[in-house]
Amino acid sequence: MFDKTLAMNTPHSVLRVYQGIRALFWLIAIGLCIKAGTIGFGSIYSVWVRPESAAHLFGGLDLLSLRTAQPLAFALLCAGWFTVTGLQAFVAFQMLRLLLRLDLDHPFEAGTIHRLLFIALATLATGLTAVVAEAYAARLGTMGFVVSIQWSGGIMLFFAAFLYVLARIFKHGLELQTENNLTV
Repeated sequence: MFDKTLAMNTPHSVLRVYQGIRALFWLIAIGLCIKAGTIGFGSIYSVWVRPESAAHLFGGLDLLSLRTAQPLAFALLCAGWFTVTGLQAFVAFQMLRLLLRLDLDHPFEAGTIHRLLFIALATLATGLTAVVAEAYAARLGTMGFVVSIQWSGGIMLFFAAFLYVLARIFKHGLELQTENNLTV
């Protein structure tokens, strides 16, 4: 059930929590992939095949009035929505990849630090994309179109900052570990 290399010097309760976090990230990543696929398929279907399906997009969102009045604005909004959700799924899979490769007995490794920095950068890109898409949706709102999408740009930017700080802490931990190994 547990990885043999992981279970050597790590207490059993920590392993249980770690396995739970892994399972949670699997669920999050798969759920976000399904959401992104549904948004992408629904958007493409309503742009090219059946325009009236814009009234029944993911989460019950009704953008038929936008699709009818301004098809290009509708396509851009859907592309932004798909991009943000796809990037969120990418970040979740990268976090899962980090968790699958993390050695709890020796967490302060250069590979872990590089992966954390990469995830922080991807999360920053996701947050910035969400902020731009949210601003575009707000602009459409001033034109009379109601767009009720949860973009989560601020949360993603906060998460990016948190991951960057965590990477810096891991870098300092690696420096201390290296110094300690040289001293002994």
